[in-house]
Amino acid sequence: MIKIIVGIVLLLLVLVVGVWVAGTQLPVAHVATTSRTIPTTPDTIFALISHFEAAPTWRSDVRAVEQSDAISGRPQFVEISSTGRLPLEVTERVPPHRLVTRITDASLPFGGTWTYEITSTGQASTVTITERGEVYSPIFRFVSRYLIGHTRTMNTYLDHLQHHFRNPTPP
Repeated sequence: MIKIIVGIVLLLLVLVVGVWVAGTQLPVAHVATTSRTIPTTPDTIFALISHFEAAPTWRSDVRAVEQSDAISGRPQFVEISSTGRLPLEVTERVPPHRLVTRITDASLPFGGTWTYEITSTGQASTVTITERGEVYSPIFRFVSRYLIGHTRTMNTYLDHLQHHFRNPTPP
């Protein structure tokens, strides 16, 4: 019985070390992009996504949004979800086509920006989100790259956005 327990512990240790080593070989910075066609105008989309306090009404992954003191002189807010608090600031705002937000908390295990680009496609709009991210922990870097994927959170955001314009209640 002890040999089995020791074997399991050693296997887990080798697995964790292997994930850590693989994570150290990945770059800290990454760029990921994803797009979605949304059945409405750029003006309507921009109005919704730039009204941060309203996010809990159409995003089921956001419990609340708090305004934050704008130390930088730029609009700042905090998204509160089941995974914690995410402090953000708007670094660029060009209605109705471009919005850039940046994570402001340097103590988080990740950071970076999201650039939202909205283009008209006739009766609809294409929303493209580009993440310029950084993942500091080698283990989280491995998980982010191989298990979760760099586009997962962006795709969830776009799923909620698309659902909102098809059915204005949170998914």
